[in-house]
Amino acid sequence: HPVTAHAKHHHKHFAFGRTFVGRRHMVAGARIVVPATTTTVLVHQPSEEVIVAPPELPEHDAAETWRVESVLDGTRLVVRREGQIKQVRLVGVSMPAVEEEACGKFLESLATGKSVYLVFDEALAPQDAQGITTAYVYLAEDGTLLNFEMIQSGRGLAEGGYEHNYTELFVAAQAEARTAARGIWASIPAPVE
Repeated sequence: HPVTAHAKHHHKHFAFGRTFVGRRHMVAGARIVVPATTTTVLVHQPSEEVIVAPPELPEHDAAETWRVESVLDGTRLVVRREGQIKQVRLVGVSMPAVEEEACGKFLESLATGKSVYLVFDEALAPQDAQGITTAYVYLAEDGTLLNFEMIQSGRGLAEGGYEHNYTELFVAAQAEARTAARGIWASIPAPVE
């Protein structure tokens, strides 16, 4: 069943498989809900605003937590576990050219000193060309996916150029952030359609 916030009204469902549901396909006020175990996108309508639901933390070993030692910028963290230190880049997130410092400070406020789980995308190499670990980073305390949170809050961009497990979800989260004028989108006018 889909991950969704509690709704006040009954909604009609539309399924769109793996097809990205962009603004041109939505009715004003539509709600996008992504089930935790699949990339199927469902649209419920009517709703007060577009809400893109984050994926849930997959099954994991509680002993595999890392502690965030520091944040380098809005896409990279330094984590430690049992004396091992890794630099980790958030899969699917890129740094906006504007407000770089604010984006880094936002990630710092979310993650510094917290325990996290690193989840790897089986379709991607575990390290990038610079040897930096690439992962989905979930907060251990509540399962928040930092990659998604950065994009949905308007403090990161959905990185293009490659496919990953949450490509469509991250693009939808960015569209929501832009529509809601969150973060960097507060100073960038929405496109005229």
